[in-house]
Amino acid sequence: MIVERINITKASVKRTFSMIMALLMIITSLSVSAFAVDTLGKDFDYYIEDGGVTILDNYCFNNESITIPEKIEGYPVTIIAEKAFSECKASEITIPETVVQICYSAFSGCQNLKNITIPDSVTSLGDSAFNNCSGLTSVKISNNIKEIGEDTFINCIGLTSVTIPDSVTSIGDDAFCKCIGLTNVTIGDNVMSIGDGAFYNCEGLTNITVDVNNLNYSSDEYGVLFNKDKTELIQYPIGNGRTEYIIPNSVTSIGSYAFWKCTSLTNVTIPDSVT
Repeated sequence: MIVERINITKASVKRTFSMIMALLMIITSLSVSAFAVDTLGKDFDYYIEDGGVTILDNYCFNNESITIPEKIEGYPVTIIAEKAFSECKASEITIPETVVQICYSAFSGCQNLKNITIPDSVTSLGDSAFNNCSGLTSVKISNNIKEIGEDTFINCIGLTSVTIPDSVTSIGDDAFCKCIGLTNVTIGDNVMSIGDGAFYNCEGLTNITVDVNNLNYSSDEYGVLFNKDKTELIQYPIGNGRTEYIIPNSVTSIGSYAFWKCTSLTNVTIPDSVT
């Protein structure tokens, strides 16, 4: 009887050992799968809601290059939340075509950032989104954005040229304020409102060009910004090197700070039509 009990015990040990090994293999397999899924999201703090990923923060603050993944855990990255990449050190950031919304101050203070492409998937660009990106030299704006908000590119002193796509209907207050390196601005045909100080203190600005099909704004051969029928002079480009300018006879009003800091001008002729 003693021998029989010992044989039974050995068999039980073998079965138990086999079960443990099988469980270990399953756990290892699950761990590997989980790691594979989470790899793309390991550098980001995020949450998943309504079938999309919102990136809240990043753990690649000091990386020279950041590529935001198209998907995390199998879900598309659709929103970059408020201040998610604020003051990061990267010189290059890639935004995927899945993103539809860039929130307030999402990339503000990224002073090493050299250029940025806002993909056509983006339809909403929050206020101050690229505020104080002083190293930014070029930006490609989504062809589906409706509004460039307040302070969006304020103090982007390295920015040299901007094209506002035809999709944009509104340019917010101080949107490009203090972009002292900005020389040329092209405004598309659907812009209906330009906020106060949108190009304020852009000391290098030599030319503002408005699409001829725009129903609300226009420009002249000297790069001066007017309303459509040229009854209001809105902005004389500060960096224009001309010493004289004759305001058209159609003008009846001159906007606030329209000639502010135009130090090259020594003579401006104002017609009697201005009241």
